[in-house]
Amino acid sequence: FRSRRTYAYKHSEININKYNTDYDINFNTESNDSHIVTYNDIDYTICKSAQGNTIIVWSNNGYMFYLDGNITENEALKIALSVK
Repeated sequence: FRSRRTYAYKHSEININKYNTDYDINFNTESNDSHIVTYNDIDYTICKSAQGNTIIVWSNNGYMFYLDGNITENEALKIALSVK
């Protein structure tokens, strides 16, 4: 199962993908700093893409989520925290 939504935000596009937890999500963090932020017992892995987009990956309620967009980390985290 995969669901993809694209949203307009200010002058950017934000993509949010939702996967079953048996789906593998891979992204390169070797050349980019990544860190984990925890809210309500959910770990959000945050990094920047080679193009400078903010990427956040997390798991919740049996699904994996992948958010990316040309927005700040704080903006992306606010959006990720609002995803149900």
